[in-house]
Amino acid sequence: MSADNWTAAEARRVPPLRAGRRAAGLALFGWLDDPRAPRLCRVAGSSGSGRTHLLAWLAAAAPADHPRSTRRVHAVLPTGGLMVDDAVRLLANRLGGFARTPAELLAIVQDGQPRTIVVTGLDQAGGPPDWPRQIAAEVLVPLLAVPGLRLAVESADGTAATELLTAAVPGAAVLDLDDPRWTDRDVFAAWCARLPGPSAASLYPSPGLAQLAALVDGGVAVDPTTPPAERARAVCAAWWEALPEELRPTVRALAVAGCAVSAEEWAALPGAGGAEAVARAGALSPPGPDGASWELNLRQLAAFVRPAWWVNWTYRPPGGAVDALALGRKPYSHRILVATGTVVHVLDEETGREEGAAPLRLPVTPSSLACGEQGVLIALDRARTLGILPSSMPGSFNRAVRVVEHVAGRAGGNLTTVAAKRDEGSASLAIGDTQGTVALFLNDFGPGMAPDQTSHRGPVTALSVADARHELWVASGGADGRVMLWGVSRPSSEAPVDERDSPVTAVAAAEIYGGLLTVAAWADGLVRLRRRGERLDTVLDLRLDAPVHSAVIDRGKWICLALPDQVLSITLD
Repeated sequence: MSADNWTAAEARRVPPLRAGRRAAGLALFGWLDDPRAPRLCRVAGSSGSGRTHLLAWLAAAAPADHPRSTRRVHAVLPTGGLMVDDAVRLLANRLGGFARTPAELLAIVQDGQPRTIVVTGLDQAGGPPDWPRQIAAEVLVPLLAVPGLRLAVESADGTAATELLTAAVPGAAVLDLDDPRWTDRDVFAAWCARLPGPSAASLYPSPGLAQLAALVDGGVAVDPTTPPAERARAVCAAWWEALPEELRPTVRALAVAGCAVSAEEWAALPGAGGAEAVARAGALSPPGPDGASWELNLRQLAAFVRPAWWVNWTYRPPGGAVDALALGRKPYSHRILVATGTVVHVLDEETGREEGAAPLRLPVTPSSLACGEQGVLIALDRARTLGILPSSMPGSFNRAVRVVEHVAGRAGGNLTTVAAKRDEGSASLAIGDTQGTVALFLNDFGPGMAPDQTSHRGPVTALSVADARHELWVASGGADGRVMLWGVSRPSSEAPVDERDSPVTAVAAAEIYGGLLTVAAWADGLVRLRRRGERLDTVLDLRLDAPVHSAVIDRGKWICLALPDQVLSITLD
């Protein structure tokens, strides 16, 4: 379709499409206007080719109230950083409805009305690599089966998500922005000349790379004959090298976010360093298509910058401060229990969304919380007062309650922390006390088991119990700054796993990839993740701008960290 087919009013309505991309914009208009066009248009291209920007332009140029009924985009779904249920809820909301499941979303669009939906950032969906494929399989492919519904989707060649979409619509239209047909070379060069810094015209036809290269003092020397992926790696490496060292944590925080954020949202991200650091980093980073948000949407840049972890979800409780976390057991299986005061919120461990008709209520405000057999909640407050919420399961024999009462009778008022074994059939309870002693009680009689030596010099401040490598481990942290491990079949604890000059505030342990993962946090704000290997441990240190005072590792091996006002669920790469 040529510009001669536009009315004067339509020409005024269409926002400018710069960097020589007029041909690509006209191709998308042609797809929208043609009733015989495939119901899927996939916008492909390498990182930095401008796919997200082009689709954002299309949505602005073809709003849902456009005078031409054929030239309307009814909703935009930015999938960067989203999981399946997030994508379902967001798209339903943008279509004027409400849905919690893909089936409920399909019910909204099966009303016979023609619709066009734009989907951006599919390659960056969620955190784990499988999420783009899951969004394609559970959300997009079913939508493509709805009569009258068409999708324009940003998705790179060769991905699992693209294979699913192509199988659903074998004759899909493909607009590959690496193809020179869609970018006018002379207009691109003129646009590059107006960017700050040296000309980046050698990066034709990739506007995103040109913008990034223009932010590097002295420019970036790139051979224009090399493949797009190699050019992208060279530009990203040069930009990262030029970025001041003190701003790299700020940019890493943006990488972890996984989606577009405003300057205010960026400043609030863990590890971002606040508004001043974000203002400096933002001036050295290319903004998103709207000019007012930022996102690391270059795959090579994200891979280069991104730390070995990312955020799955965050939860800010309505009650404000987070006091303690516990891993749920039946009837709270696959749930994270979050205590705020005496109220316990039950979260889905995969999404971080609150579940249940009403929160649970404890008799004390816990500094340490454990979920025992059959969902018995065991809480210990800072004054070392023990509180128990018995099981709500019908017919429960509350064996865990008897174990707790037995332990309390033996320890007196010296308990400082508690932890439960996660197995559904176990009533065992680990305890730490004011004298630095760690013990494990498997039943409601006898003295329990303990290592030969006292584990800590001073109070035990954190505990976790984990099965790994055919051993039951008790991980502990103390006011002495030590993190200790004790295999209960062994007479004594190992040498300190870690020791720092700051009290330990949280410990978690679990088997992961055949080995033992420990998570420890200290009062000075450091969080250390340690994967124990046969010969060498792998260590990752995090700084989250606030101390972590409780931690658990859920059954999906996601790590939940309690900060003063929120809970973060993170995944290791």
